[in-house]
Amino acid sequence: MSTGGFVALGILANCIWGTAFLIPYILPEINPMIIALGRYFVYGVLSMVLIIVARKRFQKLSKQQWLLAFSVGFAGNLGYYLFLSSSIYYSGITIAALIIGILPVSLAIIGNLIEKTYSFRSLALSVFLILSGMLTLGLSGIESRVGNDHILPGTALAIMALVLWTYYGIKNSRFLKSNPNISSNSWSLAIGICCLLQSLIALPALAMFTDAFQFANDMGGEQLWHLFWSCLLLGIVVSWLATILWNQASRHMPVALAGQLIVFETISSLVYGYVADQRLPSMGELSAISLIIMGVITGLRTTQSAKYDPNQRANIRYE
Repeated sequence: MSTGGFVALGILANCIWGTAFLIPYILPEINPMIIALGRYFVYGVLSMVLIIVARKRFQKLSKQQWLLAFSVGFAGNLGYYLFLSSSIYYSGITIAALIIGILPVSLAIIGNLIEKTYSFRSLALSVFLILSGMLTLGLSGIESRVGNDHILPGTALAIMALVLWTYYGIKNSRFLKSNPNISSNSWSLAIGICCLLQSLIALPALAMFTDAFQFANDMGGEQLWHLFWSCLLLGIVVSWLATILWNQASRHMPVALAGQLIVFETISSLVYGYVADQRLPSMGELSAISLIIMGVITGLRTTQSAKYDPNQRANIRYE
């Protein structure tokens, strides 16, 4: 498959991930922690079933690789979504999308520091356009939320989600490139098993320190069905399928290029939000989205003009 094909896979994965913003937004009556644990419980159970059914094709991992799967599984999945969904619960989609939208910049800069694929001067215009778009989007979103007492905690939660996914994006990409013998599907299933374990570990803490279980007991039948179908969608499509697509794409792209595709998660989440709100984007939001798209196109042209060999592995192998 050509680079363009892997870029398309990365964009598709991010458009699927964008629905993860929508679920806690359209179900504000359901505690976001319950949604997060339900999502990764489903993802983990599905991974376990698939490993049992196709155990001969599942590639065995070393102890160190399982520990890494546990680490990136929390950073890019359960931990990330706990913070993200809580941020959306408190401050809405726009603020969360603004903060998470900085991911292309954080991944491009940190990833390029590690891999040294391109000169930072060649990435400067792309980063500037994306940051300008995010700033414009943030200002237009904040204007509509002046007086919301939950903006600060919501922003802090989104920043934590940003830090976790930046770690995940870089660590996961470098692992896949340095271990071509491990398929994207096997790695996705391994992460799913780790997410199942993490969700089970989190249950006692959730019961001790939050009112989530009491909240769940108070939910009506209709809310429970909404939660059930949402967790199935998030666990099977958004977690399992999108992770396979992203692993396949990021294996064949430098982190600096793959990172820029994350903006499609932000853009798609905003589009889904507009559909849910039954409204069109404002002029400020349209301007922001235009700047972001221009930044991605500029970055794609820059990275495609340079030669990149995915067989040039990182110096550090994660065994």
